[in-house]
Amino acid sequence: TSSRFGSVRLMEHPWGRSSGDEFQVRLNNIYHKVLEVPVPSWPFSNDRLTVWRRKHPCITDDGVFGYVPPDEELDPVLAIPSMSHLL
Repeated sequence: TSSRFGSVRLMEHPWGRSSGDEFQVRLNNIYHKVLEVPVPSWPFSNDRLTVWRRKHPCITDDGVFGYVPPDEELDPVLAIPSMSHLL
């Protein structure tokens, strides 16, 4: 299922084409991405090589969560060059 908003197509489940949404959610719950590099790809494709590291389990009264050390966090802020002045 998808919908259109102007010239942008919004997908209901915008996950990678090589794996399903269940796998992507599990991957993100247990691991954190430490590297992402573009690789040569076909036109209209956005292939990337990613490297993931297992999160450190942290047990609290509320349950278990994955801890990511600050020196292993990727910068979550991204912008195209023409929008970088907004950061």
